[in-house]
Amino acid sequence: MREYLRKGLLERYEERETANIISALFDAFKGWTRSEQILHQHEHISESEMLKFHFALKELKKGIPLQYVLGKTWFRNKEFIVTPAVLIPRPETEELVEIIIGDYQNQAISVLDIGTGSGCIAIALALELPGADISAIDVSPEALEVAQRNAAIHQVNIRFNQCDILNALPDQKFDVVVSNPPYIPLSEHTKMPEVVTAHEPHVALFTPDNDPLVFYKRLTQQYRQLLKPGGKFFFEIHEDSKADLEKMLASYNNIQYTFHQDMQKKWRILSVTFLDDEK
Repeated sequence: MREYLRKGLLERYEERETANIISALFDAFKGWTRSEQILHQHEHISESEMLKFHFALKELKKGIPLQYVLGKTWFRNKEFIVTPAVLIPRPETEELVEIIIGDYQNQAISVLDIGTGSGCIAIALALELPGADISAIDVSPEALEVAQRNAAIHQVNIRFNQCDILNALPDQKFDVVVSNPPYIPLSEHTKMPEVVTAHEPHVALFTPDNDPLVFYKRLTQQYRQLLKPGGKFFFEIHEDSKADLEKMLASYNNIQYTFHQDMQKKWRILSVTFLDDEK
């Protein structure tokens, strides 16, 4: 089975990635770690298990991401359901969550997660900030269904609602508003890996070329309706958008903001506080 998978995957993937995918498949279908896979290398595979491996290989050869093939991924050491209706969580999003947790440990805060997708941000915050009151919104009903399933699995209480933040606003204010919004200009579509552009939801990825900061503009312009006094925005951002965001934020005279680098030393996170009610 390992050699069958290897030959099939090498038609599309490099040797190292092939080995990682095979290991992940055996972990998912047999529950074996890498070391256990060596110990069990002479064990027979049942017919039903062979079918699972065969179907997974067929999907992977089409370029479908492994996480969608398995229907799950990991975020901050917790398992999350993912489907093509939601983005696959990235490591930089884990770092965004880490910053919020560091700022609000042991505090009873209210949080709004905008564009929740799989619910990974809201759920991670609910698990690690047990005193937080958390709401989450998304424009996609299919994404909200996935997020609700994940919240049920992790047994956290989050209010989910469908909302297009560009056209409507929640009817309450929050201590923290966090968002990993669409921020990739549509013109970058051709430069991105096909495994992303062909399978992950475009509504969660791309913005118009003529207004790539549309979501950041909308949210900061509506800060009075979204944030309690002293409240704070936390955004994931495009690695190349720091200068444009600084120019946008310069239009406010009552603002304090910080850009944060991720583990790759790229500017990927922005936190924003409004200091008073004057603009």
